[in-house]
Amino acid sequence: MVLAGETATLLSASSTPWASATFQGGRHIIVIGFTDTVALDALAARVGEAEFHIPGHIVADVSIDRRESLAATHSDGPQATLHLSALVIEDW
Repeated sequence: MVLAGETATLLSASSTPWASATFQGGRHIIVIGFTDTVALDALAARVGEAEFHIPGHIVADVSIDRRESLAATHSDGPQATLHLSALVIEDW
């Protein structure tokens, strides 16, 4: 969440096991809410090139699945969301 900035909030996260003939790991779905669309734009621009350090694992792929603007129903709630997918494999 440090990469997302101070105006970001983790709204949901889920994980499912993933395996190929040579690797195993998990597919992670992450939804981040932003009260500042500038921070969302900044994260979207650099998430594909970011370095992630997870002991014993390698982040093989990160992608933006969806970006949504939300109706301004609450001034203190998120204005937009970013839906990310990450494939994380075990580093043997």
